[in-house]
Amino acid sequence: MLQRLKDVLSSTPNGAADDCLLEALARGTPAEQEPVLQMLLARKNSHGLSGIVRQFDRLPERLKATVVERLQLLYPVLPECGRSQDHPTRIQAMRLIALGRQGKLAYVLTENLATHSESLAEAAASALAQLAVWVTREVRRVQSGKTDRLSMEGVQSLIDQRHEIEAAVYRALDQHSGNQIETLLRAALVLSDSANSKTLSILSTSRHGGVSPMVRKMQQVPEAECVDAFLLGATHGQLRSQFAATFGAIETPVTLDALLRRTYWLKDARLPAAMAGVTRGAWWSLPHLQRELARLKPEDVADVAAWISTSMVHEQLLDECLIACQAAAADDAVAGVRMVNLAARLSGGVGIGLLKGLITSPHEAVARLAVRQLARRMGPEAGGLLLPLMQNSPPTVRRVISRTVGIPAFESYWQRFDKLEIETRRQAGRAVLKLLPEVVLLLQRRLSGPMDQVLRGLQMAHELQLADAIGPQVVPLLKHVQPRVRSKAVSVLGQLTELLPAPLLEAALADTDPRVRANAIEVLERRGKVDYLSVLAERARSGHNRERANALKALHGLKAASASAQLAVMLHDERPEHRISGLWAVRQLKLNELLPEISRLAQQDENIKVRRYALAVLKGMTLQEAAAMAAKKQQPLPTITSAVPSPPVNVVSPDARKAG
Repeated sequence: MLQRLKDVLSSTPNGAADDCLLEALARGTPAEQEPVLQMLLARKNSHGLSGIVRQFDRLPERLKATVVERLQLLYPVLPECGRSQDHPTRIQAMRLIALGRQGKLAYVLTENLATHSESLAEAAASALAQLAVWVTREVRRVQSGKTDRLSMEGVQSLIDQRHEIEAAVYRALDQHSGNQIETLLRAALVLSDSANSKTLSILSTSRHGGVSPMVRKMQQVPEAECVDAFLLGATHGQLRSQFAATFGAIETPVTLDALLRRTYWLKDARLPAAMAGVTRGAWWSLPHLQRELARLKPEDVADVAAWISTSMVHEQLLDECLIACQAAAADDAVAGVRMVNLAARLSGGVGIGLLKGLITSPHEAVARLAVRQLARRMGPEAGGLLLPLMQNSPPTVRRVISRTVGIPAFESYWQRFDKLEIETRRQAGRAVLKLLPEVVLLLQRRLSGPMDQVLRGLQMAHELQLADAIGPQVVPLLKHVQPRVRSKAVSVLGQLTELLPAPLLEAALADTDPRVRANAIEVLERRGKVDYLSVLAERARSGHNRERANALKALHGLKAASASAQLAVMLHDERPEHRISGLWAVRQLKLNELLPEISRLAQQDENIKVRRYALAVLKGMTLQEAAAMAAKKQQPLPTITSAVPSPPVNVVSPDARKAG
């Protein structure tokens, strides 16, 4: 019967069951309270969970531990309880936030600090201090590796909670000036254990309400848990003059031990002298530092580097000290990673020398991190330092260098592509491709953008001969709405190692734009087959000059007997553009028997563009023929000085033909 009653109370949606269970939890014996608590937690009803918070201080210790272990079930009701009209309930909610390590609910504590109730403010400040001590201790344990390895989600959750707690303490010190200021200052100093701490930044925030109390607190002898803040605060302008006097007054053994454990290499009688040197803005000499580093473990050397980085040393000396630390711990991977992270936090030119030494580390992980940081700090200037490492570095480091240097190089090459000379951009493109094999992927992405970007990408792929790599992305461009894109796509696909499929080639030959058909004819010429001989013969009579010239050139390559005669006819065409294209084809095929016709066009054609082009073709072909003859006879090449060269010996002038 009793079991049936328990089952009914656990499963019923009636809210009165929560009141009944809460009454049983308040009046029952410890043995009776445990199943009642389990039933309330299992119901997950906000009214019942709030009642657990309200009665938390009256529960036995064993049940309190159960509540803290399963505090995630109470997470939805803790903010509501922290704002309840009942002050004891609010105090219990704040206690549970601290005991359950709920840093993301720290804002509830700051809200209670703003009330006029001293008991609420005291509970809120105490909870904030507990959270600050806990999160600082956990972060140190994770950084030192003394705890079980957490997952990435666990580490990120811990970091997020620390940010929430720091922000809450930062706001509390700015808004609260009551009796709980000492507790809040303790929380702020515990969290001020690194240069990036938000609470440490209070010292440099002029209008923050906690500046003056925090400066006064740092001028006093620190507690053991606040030694980090004491050492970091020594570099602050308002505290430097007081630092030596405060240091000399430290007598508590626990504080001295914590201080010595954080000074590492200053563990003997020279410590007071070193602290006095800090107040004067001076530091030990570099040779002295190197002798001290030689007798330390690598992990201690990394800590020395971290401490030096927070001092007020001149930038040049700071860089030299950090380089000395890197040389002393070069064989330790963990110390190397810590120094890379240290260099990443430095600003300006400080840390560049440290990174230059770390990029040659024997540990691949350290070298990879250093390469990324050096590229981030120096930008394009890092290429001169990183490229020489491509020869002897491990493959993973070479890949990182390739990405960090190659991607900016590719972007620069892409932007300047249209402005470079053809040969220059080909050489630059081959260099970028060698440096960054992922150029193919970058080009593939550019082929789906605006038309000018697609055309530039196709031209780049054509000049770098990347048709086999990006062929699948180019094939859809054969149906692009813009003829220029279709024309360039045919040219790129013509470079494929395997022959272009016949359906695609036939579609290009039947395209409405003559430029596309002309490029398709060039592909046919490279195939060197007679399958499309009739198509070429038809295109040789085309009304478009380029298509006609390409067809005649392809026919000549296929040993068609009429190709030379048709080219001669093309040189007499009444259309100037056809005569120019015919001259181009003659130059490509090196038909020396047509030199008389070229000479005639250079001298007598009525169109000045034709005459100029014919003159250039005549010069080039004459020089090539003379070079071939000189190579046979081993004679020096002749120099052409006249604007129109004399015809070769085997060329008969028109006047001589008339006379003959």
